[in-house]
Amino acid sequence: MPTAPRAGRPLDLGPVMGFLRLVWALDHALTRRSKRMQRSMGVTGTQRFVLRLAVERPGISAGELAVALHLDPSTLTGVLARLTRRGLLRRAADAGDGRRALFHPTGSGRAVACRQEGSVEACALEALGGVPPDDVLATGRVLRALIAALEEQDGPVRGVSAPGAPSAAPTAAAP
Repeated sequence: MPTAPRAGRPLDLGPVMGFLRLVWALDHALTRRSKRMQRSMGVTGTQRFVLRLAVERPGISAGELAVALHLDPSTLTGVLARLTRRGLLRRAADAGDGRRALFHPTGSGRAVACRQEGSVEACALEALGGVPPDDVLATGRVLRALIAALEEQDGPVRGVSAPGAPSAAPTAAAP
């Protein structure tokens, strides 16, 4: 049974609720950092991640981006439209399939993608730098298991492998 908090100490919620509290704290911190990035860099964390992937894989499709970002394609459509409208991405039709859009970074998009100071990625690099690689891999397995359990009734999450399996997403830097 959870115990009452003592002054200055968080409530002991037990392992499951304590873990979820950390996941929600991470979600909140990512959102706050993304908003700061919007003010300082002109793009959100998600938008910068799209740019990073476009720099690493010029000509990447919207479908590939959706899988890599674990986003519904309809959500990604707005992100891509904003980046294209701002001149950070260039949209081109696939020569083999005119219905398929491919995305290339512009010079401005490359500049934003390469800037790390104040980004979610810079924070992740700093935080993970002091963590043993085996712990990072174990954390990934735990997070994939949680994602799979949360999405079990809705079907698999795009780009998320089964617990313990390597991720199907491209090996790009975090947003």
